[in-house]
Amino acid sequence: MLQMLMDTDLDADQLDYAQTAHASGKDLISIINEVLDQAKIESGRLELEAVPFDLRNILDNVVSLFSGKSREKEIELAIYVSNKVPEILVGDPGRFRQIITNLVGNSVKYSADRL
Repeated sequence: MLQMLMDTDLDADQLDYAQTAHASGKDLISIINEVLDQAKIESGRLELEAVPFDLRNILDNVVSLFSGKSREKEIELAIYVSNKVPEILVGDPGRFRQIITNLVGNSVKYSADRL
């Protein structure tokens, strides 16, 4: 919702506030998930799913999540999945999304601004 708000006609202060709230929310969710996962790993209770999922759909969603920040930093995010990769994979889509989100997020976060 904050991304949608940021795409509206906001003044500079409002945009800054919305961007800060958006980044803070994503960071908080990430920290909470990492703490919960670490607790599950330490207790031996981390269970992985084995369900069919659409790899390309997850990748598209992750790229969309970072599209605002990548545009701001003038970074092009693109997805290429070989035709040899099946449309549907079996695994844990939540964990896969989490890993890809962390990788893309860190890549965008630690890329130098071009502005």
